[in-house]
Amino acid sequence: MAPKKWYLSCREINLGRGRVEYPTVATYYHNTILAASSLGQVDRFTVDPATLAVTDVVQLMAPLVGGVNRVVHPVLVSDTNTTVLVTTIVLVQRLPNGVRDYTPSPLEVRVFYPDSGVKRHLVYSEGAKWPQPRFLYSTAVVNETLVVLGGFNRGSAADVPGDRRVYQDMWCLDLQHLDSTDPWRVVALKSRLAQELCSPKLRASSNMGDSISRFYGPHSISVSLSGTVALTPGVMIDDPTIPRRLNWDFAVNVGPFTCLFGSVIGHTLEGEDEGTHCVYMYDRVSGDTTLYEPLPFPYQVISACMLNPTTMLVVQEERTL
Repeated sequence: MAPKKWYLSCREINLGRGRVEYPTVATYYHNTILAASSLGQVDRFTVDPATLAVTDVVQLMAPLVGGVNRVVHPVLVSDTNTTVLVTTIVLVQRLPNGVRDYTPSPLEVRVFYPDSGVKRHLVYSEGAKWPQPRFLYSTAVVNETLVVLGGFNRGSAADVPGDRRVYQDMWCLDLQHLDSTDPWRVVALKSRLAQELCSPKLRASSNMGDSISRFYGPHSISVSLSGTVALTPGVMIDDPTIPRRLNWDFAVNVGPFTCLFGSVIGHTLEGEDEGTHCVYMYDRVSGDTTLYEPLPFPYQVISACMLNPTTMLVVQEERTL
């Protein structure tokens, strides 16, 4: 029997500033969030918790790129005392055969400290131990450590079209020792599950205790800061409506729970569509799950964060809740 559905109370608010769109958001401090655009612009929004009206907007960072040949892939993650922006600037070129080529640069890290207003900026320098340029990596802050997990990079123009290298590694940056000569350390994932853990198809991830977890189908798979990989089968096994082909689009922690937003890819005569959507609350203590009614707007969730302990901000492809 399918689980009982519960309901989320949703209201729509607008974070738009002209034509600026924000694909990633993160908690900054109480009732305040940071939002980053696809050009690298970072704005701070303060929201009234009662009316959900935006009461203050401050630009913390100007756009990193301009023009049509460069874009930024930004990811915001936060912990109790810090909010971290990880960016990859991507060069877009059209090859002689007409195919677009995307070349990522080494990722950059900016650490924001809300209590002091201080911002730290880390960039790659020649010869430094640093994560290889990559797309679609997962990030989380675990025990004051920034984790970059998995991802992939395409081959050069001379390689086989569509060829790509998937990185089965984890990079850790100690946020308490940013002035170290080698702030990054790479952790080998010596497990038969490393391929599944680092798959670019997995989008939803969250920090759970001293680990980062990713979700696929009815299961979750996690890795600790030491590189120990563990599979938790059947996280959603009591719900027969969840197939392995369901994509978890985003995960956000809500106290002892993890809220999961998912979509099942459907197939039509025109090709693939986004299919159906679902919202689950996973109790990390008991292992129980609760199914909620889908959000009122049928668009993929691309980011989410807690505005305060009782209010979540959810960013969808076409709307902001």
